[in-house]
Amino acid sequence: MLPRCGVLLIFVASCVGSSWGAPECTASLDPFYSAEYRLVYANYLLSCDSNGESCSYTTGLETGIIYVDSTNMSQRYDMTQQLYDPAMNQSATIWSFWKDDYSATLCTQFENSICYCMDTALPWSSLVPPQATYIGQVTIGSAPCGIWTNQTNTLSSEYITTLDCIPVSILSTNNPPYEQGTSQMSFVNYHKETDTSIFNLPPRCIHTTEKK
Repeated sequence: MLPRCGVLLIFVASCVGSSWGAPECTASLDPFYSAEYRLVYANYLLSCDSNGESCSYTTGLETGIIYVDSTNMSQRYDMTQQLYDPAMNQSATIWSFWKDDYSATLCTQFENSICYCMDTALPWSSLVPPQATYIGQVTIGSAPCGIWTNQTNTLSSEYITTLDCIPVSILSTNNPPYEQGTSQMSFVNYHKETDTSIFNLPPRCIHTTEKK
């Protein structure tokens, strides 16, 4: 799932063979695009302490727009989050700029707040993890789509993408022994983009201590 405030999901992909050739999801046919997204999560595993014993979970709804520029390894989320506790509802913009395949600078600006940036270890992602396994093809309406799965210590995830690896849906569930929980992220209204100024940061962004 994704690095940001709250619980977003950020990912990329490469894979095994398929009926339409060997999918390569490290880039799409449209390297710069935007899409509207809707993320619903119920008792979703957010984080655990270093011993994996004390964990926090969250429930809520997140909606917004994601911009993906694969050529320049940049992403932007304009999001609104509605949690079970209305007092915690928030809106924010999150920019992610990758320096290489495994490190990035994340910048977050909450509504009516200062922009903060932080360096972090984060694999480049176009929304399906590099280690995801291609398992087959499905037709949605009249459109053929690919299905991918991925397992981590904490999550089991399934990804449905277009044949050029643009995400359609991401479903994730908490793995045992963690509490049962799930998230569903869907994408609609894709647009090709050309204006890279959407990745320009606000005039004042404070760079915080690097996170290892």
